[in-house]
Amino acid sequence: MAECIRVRLIHDLGARPDLPLNPAGQEQSMSRSTERREPLEGLRRHKLLPKVIRAALPPLNSTDGASFDDRLLVAKFFCPYNGWRWYAVEFDGSDIFFGYVEGFEKEWGYFSFRELSETAIKGGVPAIERDLYFRPTRFRHLKN
Repeated sequence: MAECIRVRLIHDLGARPDLPLNPAGQEQSMSRSTERREPLEGLRRHKLLPKVIRAALPPLNSTDGASFDDRLLVAKFFCPYNGWRWYAVEFDGSDIFFGYVEGFEKEWGYFSFRELSETAIKGGVPAIERDLYFRPTRFRHLKN
């Protein structure tokens, strides 16, 4: 019976059969790290904010005084459903980023990691992803 349910979940969710499923049908990370799980991590199949990126982000307000063109965009998050993009420049270590946002307008400001990580579309599918191929770049290079 359990195998039948697993096969059905794999078919319905498009899950990978080589990863174990938790009771909600979400894939569990194979890593045994002590990092806490992010919301929707099992469905996203990657962390929005892994340790290496978290460590690379300077604390909030540490780039004050630097020209915006010289600020380093460390990570890129995006929503494939509406085209919004968030570029992280600073992080408070728990929830708040400072960075550049391309949405209805293009502007510098603050955004929440919690909101990015918990946002989902119908069916609980994560709406926000991290660009896995993004390399840190200065803002002036992004504009070109």
